[in-house]
Amino acid sequence: IGKTDLDLFPRFEAEMYRREDLKVIKTHKPQVQDEEVTGEDEKRWLRVAKTPVLSEKGATIGLLCSVVDITNRKRAEESLVKAGHEKNSILNSLFEHVVYVDLEMRILWANTAACKSLNLTRDEVIGGHCFELWAGGSEPCSDCPVVNAMKTGQVQEVQKTTPDGRSWFNIGYPVIDEKNTIVGGIEVVLEITERKQAEEE
Repeated sequence: IGKTDLDLFPRFEAEMYRREDLKVIKTHKPQVQDEEVTGEDEKRWLRVAKTPVLSEKGATIGLLCSVVDITNRKRAEESLVKAGHEKNSILNSLFEHVVYVDLEMRILWANTAACKSLNLTRDEVIGGHCFELWAGGSEPCSDCPVVNAMKTGQVQEVQKTTPDGRSWFNIGYPVIDEKNTIVGGIEVVLEITERKQAEEE
């Protein structure tokens, strides 16, 4: 109590804190920022919030500063980002086509193999309907395994031959959330043309 930033922190830090404080006081606008702090044992994150204290007439008469340790939240966010990168790396390494769609068959995600089969980028594929992009139709195929998987909640399989003479093995998986509600579907498509030809021979 009664001390200034210069009494509590090294000069460089104290001057930085003072500039931030004066900015909040001058603009009358709260400021929230996350700061990375390196301690003796580990790195931690703090969320610093600075809010001007106003008088009844609206004049700034002080500054309220709160600091919350958000290290666990930051670590969880980093883990999710890392898991997302790992998922993308794994799925993009498959030569099977992997497509994730919502209940309206709108594509939410597609792996590299699926995008290359259309000669399109992922940004061009996402948001489109799979039956439009791959089949050139205006509605889902009658035997679509993803549609049937989302209807039944069970994995569905079907073999198809496209007009170009290639054979495909399609698997549809329902995507079920933590409330046991079907929220979308995943289609995994594997070309089996050579295998079919070998079987026929």
